[in-house]
Amino acid sequence: MSSFKIVNITPVEDEEVKKILVENWGSTTIIAMERVHKIEHLSGFLAIQKNMAAGLITYEIRDKSCEIVTLNSLITQIGVGSELVNRCIKMAKEEKCERLWVATTNDNTEAMKFYQKRGFRFQAIYPNRIDQYRKLKPEIPLVGLNDIPMKDEIVFDMKLNN
Repeated sequence: MSSFKIVNITPVEDEEVKKILVENWGSTTIIAMERVHKIEHLSGFLAIQKNMAAGLITYEIRDKSCEIVTLNSLITQIGVGSELVNRCIKMAKEEKCERLWVATTNDNTEAMKFYQKRGFRFQAIYPNRIDQYRKLKPEIPLVGLNDIPMKDEIVFDMKLNN
């Protein structure tokens, strides 16, 4: 039994959720695959441990496809991220989605490992796309995790057998 519970958030309005997104993503605006997401229009799940946020996943469903827009594990090594993704997979199947996908940046090697271990496959890489996104969201840093220049968008996906 996990030491946290997962609750549904639809749409994202909670101040704690907004705080998590601003702290981890720089603002409440998220850009992926040339689409600007405003968190007020997203659904998601929040992991809670001892009345505190332990993790957050937000998503959007379009055209039988579910996009994971954000994923944050605030407490690591206890399965928060995995459980949030599993909950999203279950929900996407219930909604008859055919595909679950997520975009990340080239510097986020931990995300690349995480998604591949959970059955996602490389779907595409878009060189230099993050430079384009900085025009819309200037708070995106030039250098990301592990001092790697943040330049490229990488998409992973998973086919869902309903």
